[in-house]
Amino acid sequence: MRIFSILAFILVCSAGLSSETRVVSRTSKGKTTVAATEIREIAEGKDLRVEESGEEGSTSTLVAEDGTVKSTEFRAKDGTLLLVSDGKAVAISGNWKDKPISGQYDLKGLAFYGEGFKFAARAFVRGGCAPLEFPMISPTKPSKAMVMKLTKEGSASFKGSEATKAKVAPSGALALFWSAQLLIDEAGNILRYEGNQGPGTADMVTELVEVRE
Repeated sequence: MRIFSILAFILVCSAGLSSETRVVSRTSKGKTTVAATEIREIAEGKDLRVEESGEEGSTSTLVAEDGTVKSTEFRAKDGTLLLVSDGKAVAISGNWKDKPISGQYDLKGLAFYGEGFKFAARAFVRGGCAPLEFPMISPTKPSKAMVMKLTKEGSASFKGSEATKAKVAPSGALALFWSAQLLIDEAGNILRYEGNQGPGTADMVTELVEVRE
C-alpha cells in the first residue's frame, strides 16, 4: 500500500471533462490531516487525459475509451516514473531516488487500470459492479505486483447521497489477511476508503471532504 498522498489521489477523478479541486481528509491514530488535489480532464481523441497535482507530486494518466489505462506518469521530489501498457504487458521506466528504474509486468490477460484503485473503481461501477480483478503494480518493484479484486458488498449513504459499498482485497487466499472497504459514487469516484496500508499498519479512514469548482 502507498502513503497518504497516493490515497488522496485515489479520491480525485470525476466522470466527465472538468477542472476542479478535491479535498480529502485522512484520520489515523486520532489525528486528521487534509490534502487538496487539482484535477483536469482533457479529451485526446477518444481517450481521456487525467492530470492531477498535489503537494506531494503530480500524475498524468491516459485513459482509453474502454476505461483501461494506456499510460500513467508520476512526478515527485524523489523522481519520475512512467508506466505504459500495450494491453499485454506494462513497461516501467524512470528514475527514483537517484536510481534508474526499468522493468516489465506481464498482464496475463488482466486489464491495467494504473496506480491505486481510482480507475479500477470507475471501470467497476461502469461495468455494473461485477467482480473486477486487476494488478496493482509497484513501479520500483514490478515483480512484487499483486492481483487485486473489487467486489460489491451492497449500498450505503455518503453525506446524504447513495453510494456503492465495495471491498478491495488481494485475489485468492491472501484476501484472508488484508482487505479495505470503499464507498463509490455512481460515476465511479471513490468517496471513502477504510482500511490500512498493509498487515501490521495503523487503521485509517480517508474520505472526500469537498469539491471546489
